[in-house]
Order: sequence, then structure tokens, then C-alpha cells
Amino acid sequence: MEKTSKRKQNQDLKAIKKELAMLLSEQKEANNALLPSETVQSEPEVQDTPIVQNTDVGAASVAIDNQQDQVSLHKPVKGYTKKELRKVRLKNRLIKPNDIKYRGIFSYRYLRAFAWISIAISQIVLLHSASEAAYSWLYWGTGSQLVLREFADMSMPLFLVATFAYILNRQKTHANMLIFYFASYFGIAILEVFMFRRYAISIMSAMGVESKITAELLGALAGQKVQVNVFSDLAVLTAFNFFINYTPKKHFQGKYLKWFRVMCIIPILISITSYVVRWLGVNEEITLPIDVYPFLTTKSPYVHIIFIIISLWIKYREQLFLKFGATSDEYEKFLKTRRNSLSFSIQVSKLFALFSLIDFLTLFTFLVVGGIQGYESELVLAYAQSIGIGQCTGLFFTIPIVLLFSYTKSHKYQSIDIILPMVGVALFVLVYIEGAYEIALNLIKTAETAIASAGV
Repeated sequence: MEKTSKRKQNQDLKAIKKELAMLLSEQKEANNALLPSETVQSEPEVQDTPIVQNTDVGAASVAIDNQQDQVSLHKPVKGYTKKELRKVRLKNRLIKPNDIKYRGIFSYRYLRAFAWISIAISQIVLLHSASEAAYSWLYWGTGSQLVLREFADMSMPLFLVATFAYILNRQKTHANMLIFYFASYFGIAILEVFMFRRYAISIMSAMGVESKITAELLGALAGQKVQVNVFSDLAVLTAFNFFINYTPKKHFQGKYLKWFRVMCIIPILISITSYVVRWLGVNEEITLPIDVYPFLTTKSPYVHIIFIIISLWIKYREQLFLKFGATSDEYEKFLKTRRNSLSFSIQVSKLFALFSLIDFLTLFTFLVVGGIQGYESELVLAYAQSIGIGQCTGLFFTIPIVLLFSYTKSHKYQSIDIILPMVGVALFVLVYIEGAYEIALNLIKTAETAIASAGV
């Protein structure tokens, strides 16, 4: 009995052990089956996910700090599009804390002084065209005539650059420049009409020439030879820049601002109308009185296009600067940097070089076509200059002055800026008086010679 009970106990123990072994093996298999899935699930949570997140943060940090761009850097540089690379380079040039040491030696004051001298020379050219006796001592050859004409055509671009210097350096507001140029425009126009009527026509009438014929001759001269009133162009173009770059403080706020910008069309239409009227007058399609010419814009259309491009370029840079996340105060500080001043000079120089070449090629085309049709070169040249062709070749010679110019240079005594235009107007008047004096003397000598010949 005892053996039987022990044998039964042993069998029960073996059965229990076998069941335990089976349970353990099943448990191991279950564990082996679960371990891979658990490992895959735990690895992203513990290891992979933080690494991926840190990589994205690092890429964003590198993109903002090192490249100053919001384009993510998880793709290689070779994968960048040209547009993205251009955006990175442009942002680096615009938003960069370090400035440069270079600054040109010429300020806005020098440019304005050169421009007033150029205006005086342009009137010398005008008076000599009216009578060879006027300033004949300056015209010692064809070379001197060409040099004087080139200097005469430099007034507009020099005033143009000086105007942007005031605005970019915030020394003058847009409204100040607009008022100054319109006052100069009407002042010079009225002065020229007065001198035409009072002196030129009166002197010629005293010498026996009918006033109507004299007025027609002066009108043809003013319309065909050289510019009469450069401030007519500056007033119109400054008005365009006013509507593009000035932001009203009270009126035209919010959604109405776009209507203020649209008004830039008005000065453009005035410029086109003036150009067409002048062209019709030169070609004798219409008869213009002498009093009209000083009020017409007379400069080449290429100069107007250059001014418009620069105005739009300044506005584009401001919008781009703000788009990159900079504030208005940061943009104002950026305008005071020498880096932006040099960039402005380079862009203006490129435009001057480009349109100088275009103007030369256009003038050359006029001469070739005119020669083929049998016209004399002088006649073709006079016609081309009457419609503004051939007046921009001198832009090329202003490039060194522009590259040596810096709008960041300011002056301590601002009273000189008020005196300078007065000196310029005085020089302008003296040139007219001297030229009229020489013309009058020549007419008197001619009349005396004719009387003496008749008496003999």
C-alpha cells in the first residue's frame, strides 16, 4: 500500500512538472513573440522620435541663423532651386548687421553744385545756337562743342541722384522735394518767358526784326536745340516718386492707400503728353507759342525711365526688407548704412551704362537710316536731339561721379543748401545776360556795317 501510494505521488509530481514545463515553454514562446513588437514600439518612443525632432530643430536653427532663410536644410544644397538660392543671397545682402568702411567722397551738395554748373553750360549752348557771337570764345572747335553739350546733358542725372540722396538719408521729406522742384520749375519757366519777351524779342524788334518772327525763331530754337527747363522734368518725376514711396500720415489710410499709389499715373501721363506736344511742335504739325516751351518736359524719355526704375527699385527693396521679418525702424537704420549707399550707387551706375549704350545705338540707327534716305547727318542729328535721342550718351561719363558718391554723407551747416540754389539761379541769369550782351553787340556791329555799306 505504501509503495502504491508513493508510486502514485511520484506520477503526480511528474505530471505536475510536465505541466509546469509546458507552461514555461509556452510562456517563453509567448515572450519571444512579443519581444520584437514591443522593441519596435519602444524604440521610436525612447530613441528615434527625439532624434528626428532634434534634427528638425537643428535644421530650422541653421536655416535661420546661418543662412538667414526659411528654406529647410534637410535636403542637400544641390537640390536647391535657383529661386531659393537667389532668395538666400538677397536676404544676406539686405539683412546683415555688419557695415562696410567704404564711403564715397562726393555728397549730395557736390552733385547739386555740379548740376547747377551744368545748367549754366546748357544755357551757353542754347545761346550759342541762337547766335554764333554768343560765347564764341568757348567754341574753338568741334571738339569743344561736343564737350559742352555733354556737360549740358549732365544736369538732369546729377539732380536725379541728389534727389534720391535727400530721400534715402531722410534729410528732406518727399513733400519738401516736391515743393522745391515745382517752385523751381515754375520760377525758371516764368523767368525764361520774361527774358524771351523782355530782352530777346525787344532787342530783335529794335533792330528791325518783327516780333512774331523772332518769337517763332526762339520757339524753334528752344524746342529743337537743347533743354529749356530741366526742372520741369524733375518736378514731374519727383511727383511720381512721391506717389510711389511716400506713405500719407492722415489721408489714404488702409485700403485707400492703393488709390494714392495709382495716382503715380498722373505725372507719367503729363510727361508723355509733354513729349508728344513737343514732338508735334518740332515737326510743325502744330504751332506752339514761345511761352509754352519752358513749361514742357524736355529731357530724353530714357532719363524718365531710369528715374521710374530707381523709384520702383527703392519701393521693392523696402517691401522685401519688411517681408523678411525686419521692422520699419530696422529698415530706417539700414538706409543709413554705407552698404546700402554703395549698393544704390552701383545700381544707378548700371542703369546709366545700360541706357547710355541704348541711346548711342538708337542715335547711330537714326544716322544710318537718315543717311540711306539721303538726309544730311547734321539735319538727322538735330531731329534726333529734338525728340530726346542722343541726350543720354553723356550718362556714361557720370558713372565715376556716382560711384564716388555717398548719400550717407551729411553736412553741418544746412544754410549752404539754401544758398546753393540761389547761387545757381544767379549763375543762370548771368549766363543769359552775358550771352544777350554779346548777341546785341554783334547785331549793332552788323547793322553799322550794313549802314556803312549802303552809304558808300
